[in-house]
Amino acid sequence: MNRMKSCFLFVLVMLFSLSAAADFNDGVQAFERGDYRRAYYEWFPLAEKGDPVAQHNIAVIYDKGLGGAQDDNEAFRYYTLAAKQDNAPAQYNLAVMYESGRGTRKDYQAAAEWYRKSAENGFLEAKISLGKMHETGRGVKQDYTQSFKYFEEAAREGDAVGQFKLGALYFMGRGVKQSHIEALSLFKKTAEKGVPEAQANLGVMYEKGYGTKIDYEKAAYWYGKAADQGSLIGQANLGRLYEKGRGVPQDHFAAKKLYIAAVKGGMPAAQYNLGRMYEKGIGTSKDLVLAYALYSIAIAREHPEASYARQRLALEMSEGDRKKAQGLAYRILNEPEKVFNAHDEK
Repeated sequence: MNRMKSCFLFVLVMLFSLSAAADFNDGVQAFERGDYRRAYYEWFPLAEKGDPVAQHNIAVIYDKGLGGAQDDNEAFRYYTLAAKQDNAPAQYNLAVMYESGRGTRKDYQAAAEWYRKSAENGFLEAKISLGKMHETGRGVKQDYTQSFKYFEEAAREGDAVGQFKLGALYFMGRGVKQSHIEALSLFKKTAEKGVPEAQANLGVMYEKGYGTKIDYEKAAYWYGKAADQGSLIGQANLGRLYEKGRGVPQDHFAAKKLYIAAVKGGMPAAQYNLGRMYEKGIGTSKDLVLAYALYSIAIAREHPEASYARQRLALEMSEGDRKKAQGLAYRILNEPEKVFNAHDEK
């Protein structure tokens, strides 16, 4: 909703006649109070007369199914009409439809072209999307220099995603000379805005000493912020700090709880670490079958150490227990809560 409303800030009422301006404003007021049918009624005649802002707004109503049936085809049609008249929000939304294949066939090149036009007209979201396309090579030639350009423009406007993506490029040295100090600064700005991915990355920076001295307490703090928002990296890494007693008091129970949360989300590092805890009986009773099951899941997620760990563990287990573990792995993937609760109740 907020993004749709932001699009209406591009309204230039002075281009209308007084009567048309009144109709348009009536539509805005109706939209703001949730009366989408009335907004449509006010804007539709203006859209049919060729006004690009009204065309864009009608497209949004069809796109989101506001006040009536959702219709990708009509949304695409009205976005196209407005985009061809250089309406930046419409150009962006048209690109989204080309990229997702809604109302038209998927066409990444067309999406990139419309993102480019919207970005050139100053539309922030288009700069982010175009930066991502250059980063992945989707619809355009992969070019980190271009990614850097667009992410930097967005970052200058204070956009959190732009700052985060720019930080990642600095960290990796893609499209710009590598600078962990710059990456740290950008991740800080984004983390303070509450972005969990940036909070987790900032935790890594402090834990590993990238661009700063190692500080486990700060690492734990930012992992905790990320974990509280459901970040699997935050949960897994904070769990490791609790297990080792780095930056926080050593607490195997807290470590296990965090690993389990990350395992539920499919985090390979947590699957491996939790498997190790069950194998060694760290903070829990030993359970080789459960450990073997967790290692098996981690192997499927390509964890680099899980295969060796399972091979080592297999030497201590009967064939029957190994088969039981494979069935348990399936249950962990589908009903992890029941599996871990059953173990704790033993």
